[in-house]
Amino acid sequence: MGLKTRAEKVGLIAGILIIIGSILPWGTAPAGLFIGLEGAGMITFFLGIISLFLLAISSWGTINKIGQPILGIFVILIVGINILEITDIPGVSVGFGIPLTIFGGIILLLLPFIGWTPSATASSEESIETSREEPYHVISKCPECGKNSMKKYVDYNSSICENCRYTEGDPEDEKDIPFPPPPAS
Repeated sequence: MGLKTRAEKVGLIAGILIIIGSILPWGTAPAGLFIGLEGAGMITFFLGIISLFLLAISSWGTINKIGQPILGIFVILIVGINILEITDIPGVSVGFGIPLTIFGGIILLLLPFIGWTPSATASSEESIETSREEPYHVISKCPECGKNSMKKYVDYNSSICENCRYTEGDPEDEKDIPFPPPPAS
């Protein structure tokens, strides 16, 4: 499971929080603790497992962009109902597993807004590889504008920045490269 996006990394943390919170006490009373797995925590435990399973088997396509928030909604609803049930019992207070589980559910719900693009971990000297289906194969930092928009074309010895149109390499190649149109201002 290669964690490439910020959302994948945060989703992993959320799934782990849900699993750990489901195992911890959901209620405390003078007679003892109520462990989450003794009740509805078993459901949230499996929802956390499903969340991690989706992360492991699927890239950040529709299944995760929709599936993770749906799992988060179910976790929040289950925990919310249990909070109401626990607070109705005299002498029983909410255990520390509940806030941990609900926090993981909230994170899953918010995953689509966290960022699905690859983490920008490459330094200015490193390059970020892109698909070989494109006529270029490397995006790197442009020496002119400083943005990661410099594309080196596979079949040529030239590169062009999509942002500022800076070019480098063989001037003869530059006539033949299928440069994309400049960005609209």
